[in-house]
Amino acid sequence: MGTISATTYIRYALPKVKDIWDELRALYGPDIQFMQDNAPSHCTAVTKTALVEWQINTVDWPAYSPDLSPIETVWSCMKLYIIRKYPERMPKAQLRDAIQDAWDSIKEEDLIKLIKSMRDRCEAVIAANGGPTPY
Repeated sequence: MGTISATTYIRYALPKVKDIWDELRALYGPDIQFMQDNAPSHCTAVTKTALVEWQINTVDWPAYSPDLSPIETVWSCMKLYIIRKYPERMPKAQLRDAIQDAWDSIKEEDLIKLIKSMRDRCEAVIAANGGPTPY
């Protein structure tokens, strides 16, 4: 498993968005925005050009915004879980099981709490003028 290049992203993922974009605009209006993270393949000039050509408006995210992404907290919890429960290096097949185990350890109420924290997260980022926050 590796990273997804901009070419791969444009060839395989974006056409799926493009296929339904007109329907989404009809349903939600012309101001609808496509949200993607700042993965390298999403940020290249060629990807941005394709999005503009296909008239797909995107959310403008800060370059690195873990404060606005509760999933970053989940990834961090999973990483700590794996480090604590599986301190030794392991083969790839076992790593898949460890990741599944870590995911299964996340409680639904913790996910709900993270989602409900979004207002506070946004207010903290605004108060910090985009700078660091406690999140």
